[in-house]
Amino acid sequence: MYNITQSLNICINYEGLLTDSIRFKGDNFSKINKILLIICLTTGLDIRLVTDLKWKDILSLDSENDFDVKDQLTLRNYLIPVTPIIKSKLLNIINSLDFKFELEDSIIEQIPEEYKKNIDLLYESIVITLSSKEYYFYNLKLKEEFIKLYDFKTYTQRIFGRKVLEVNGYNNKISKDLKQHFGFKLNSELLNFLGYQSKDEIHFEIHKINLIDGGNIVKLKDKNFNQGYYFQKFNSFLLFLEKINSKEKNINSIKLLLKLSLHLGIRPSSLINLNWEDVLIINEDEKSIAVIDTIYLKKYKLSLSSQIKESLLSFFVFSNDKNNFSAYPIKDNLTILRNKDLLEYKTKPVLNIPIFTMNSGNRITQPSLSREIKKCLNQFGFRHSDKFKSFSTSIMFGRRILEIKGDHKPTIQKLKEHFNFRSEKDLFAFLHIDVETEKGEYKFRDKKRRNMFEEIAYDFEKYNFY
Repeated sequence: MYNITQSLNICINYEGLLTDSIRFKGDNFSKINKILLIICLTTGLDIRLVTDLKWKDILSLDSENDFDVKDQLTLRNYLIPVTPIIKSKLLNIINSLDFKFELEDSIIEQIPEEYKKNIDLLYESIVITLSSKEYYFYNLKLKEEFIKLYDFKTYTQRIFGRKVLEVNGYNNKISKDLKQHFGFKLNSELLNFLGYQSKDEIHFEIHKINLIDGGNIVKLKDKNFNQGYYFQKFNSFLLFLEKINSKEKNINSIKLLLKLSLHLGIRPSSLINLNWEDVLIINEDEKSIAVIDTIYLKKYKLSLSSQIKESLLSFFVFSNDKNNFSAYPIKDNLTILRNKDLLEYKTKPVLNIPIFTMNSGNRITQPSLSREIKKCLNQFGFRHSDKFKSFSTSIMFGRRILEIKGDHKPTIQKLKEHFNFRSEKDLFAFLHIDVETEKGEYKFRDKKRRNMFEEIAYDFEKYNFY
């Protein structure tokens, strides 16, 4: 079972499992599947238990006699909180169903008879048919015969368990919680179930945190350029960068450089020597180009988000267009495919050239970097270019991480390693974090998600289920 679980690479394909189905898109069966899948993925419950649920198990009536999703699920020996994010997702889908039901009805009452008669087929449809098979198998690179060997009854539980470890790392508390949840006594049983040979394979990475859509657990005191600081809110600066619209290579190079720096928490000067061959990979058989998942830069191992991948591909198209009119979809030689995560080419492009260049095509150099950044910021109305420093984006990155994760010890440890600080005190001083004000309004200590269900829920904000 270990080899199969490892091959499926569950965490990487988490988003792919939640993509609308071509076959069932928009119909009631697809929506029921989505409801069941969300419950499975956010609770880690056995899919056989979830498919036995009645509407009353997840819904109640509010004061106006409308349906509302319960704050917690009470199922057999389980008492599982349902976060506001998940409640909203579920309610939106439930309200879109075009049939009436009673709270005493089974959730699967309205599904096709063939799936009621063959419950194993239903389990498979919950997991697989929510994404098109072409997309699903393209990502997993597995044959359908191999997929049939897999036990779909436990698939969503494995996804849940691996997701919990992905956002927390491995520690005694998490291990204890997961063993209790899945009914294991030994760590080895848990690791084997989740597809790990040892706990050394489990790596918590701050660069996998969803910075754009992740919900905040901490409200940090607002500090910005207007108050004399060298930074502002992550989302505010990102919004400014997104509004930059230019046909000049050097301006778009700086825009991408600052976006990368902001998302990765790396100084711009550490990124300017990147070539396209460092971030892109060519598949000559398919004549396609994709962005790699992880780049290695000196001491850093950096996972690239879907937003950064899209920005890189768009800029690659732009930089290969001799007219430089826009960064989007179709050029003579390059076509963006599959939700902007893949390029198709006619003539194989050259990749051993710099990413960040001047209009002349020469690489932006260290001596000219500060001047080019200020020129770009000034040109598009950024009023604080004189206060913008080489470490500004790093501070915005670190503060955004802590807004999302709060007083989460594994996160704080990873930030210390990332910024090369030995103590929390030094890290918080660099990020200008007020641990606690006199009034306690911006209290940071002990502000964290209460359990493993809340810890993974924020990541669902980026998925559309309806």
